[in-house]
Amino acid sequence: MCAQNYDSIYNKISENLLRFESTIVIKKVDSILGEEKIPDIVKNDLKSLRVEALAQLSFFTPALKLANEILSNKNNVSEKAEIRISIQKALIFEFFGKPKETILELNRLEEIYKNREKDRFYGQYLFRKSSYYRVLKPGCKKRIVWHYTMLIKLQILVIKINTMM
Repeated sequence: MCAQNYDSIYNKISENLLRFESTIVIKKVDSILGEEKIPDIVKNDLKSLRVEALAQLSFFTPALKLANEILSNKNNVSEKAEIRISIQKALIFEFFGKPKETILELNRLEEIYKNREKDRFYGQYLFRKSSYYRVLKPGCKKRIVWHYTMLIKLQILVIKINTMM
């Protein structure tokens, strides 16, 4: 599979995720992985889409298992796959009420975005982080102020993204 073809397929599958067509995503990813000889980094990019689809369907344990499998060899994981996976892991850990694991994923994302241009996943990161402080760390006024600050930043980012489309 050439790089241009891969990007096209990846983007189409990503669009399916945006429309919450998770079962379609899983089927497409599985069929591509089953048929073609592709580099490990490309496989892991596609598997990261599968992780998100599984999380959308609330199959948190298989999603977490696949995420950890992908991240077990950092040399074959692209930054976009790492971002997508870390966002999903933060969601899963938050769902299971594990604040330490959640904040570790959020801190990993924060480090990535210190050196990276903000994209639509940055908005998801802000949402996850504000949710962490709202759900797992209630009762602190400082955190509540931070939560609303993050929501405002998220709204501004969404407006910017929508005006670019």
